Amino acid sequence: MANQDFSTVILAAGKSTRFKSERSKLIHMLAGRPLGDYVVSTALTAGPETVLMVVGHNAAAVRDTLARPGLQFVEQKEQRGTGHALMVARPQLEKCKGSAVAVIVGDVPLLRPETLRGLVAAHQRARALASVLTMRPDNPSGYGRIVRSRSGAVQAIVEEKVCSSSQRKIREVSSGILCFSRTELLKHLDKLSDKNAQKEYLLTDLVSIFNQLRKKVVAFPIADAR
Repeated sequence: MANQDFSTVILAAGKSTRFKSERSKLIHMLAGRPLGDYVVSTALTAGPETVLMVVGHNAAAVRDTLARPGLQFVEQKEQRGTGHALMVARPQLEKCKGSAVAVIVGDVPLLRPETLRGLVAAHQRARALASVLTMRPDNPSGYGRIVRSRSGAVQAIVEEKVCSSSQRKIREVSSGILCFSRTELLKHLDKLSDKNAQKEYLLTDLVSIFNQLRKKVVAFPIADAR
């Protein structure tokens, strides 16, 4: 069931450092299929206008393993963060006609098409500039914490390494999956900076940027953190 009013970008350029492998984690096998194949299937089944995959580390092998009709590859030759990945994909996103862009990470094999469609639909109903798929895992350690305003809007996603002691106690975290207004995403991408603890252009920093501009950012909580 094609929606066609959104595009999807799969982030798959990372070096899989925590995976302890020379190869991209997306081409390791999981239950008989490459790990990244699950997310590609989910993205295509959700019915977007376009599915882009940003590749970098092990790019040729990832392409060879995951290529299929309907999937377009974009190469991020320097891995300078998730925000930079979208900067590299800008030319393709500018050609899209849909109002929204869903950005998903490549290593979430249990993500369902229904969840992705639900995020986009909630984002469009809210008329938000950005929507964050959030969850409450049993152990939030390692995840970016969701800082909300009194009204419930999302004020910031704070990475754990820069969290205050009180922010570390927040149980609601970012899944790394977000939905943006396509035009506003492209308009504000250049406002991202690499002057941070990671020394990278972080897509999640757009949440703070939109708040500074008094623009609407909402959460889409899912009941099952898996």
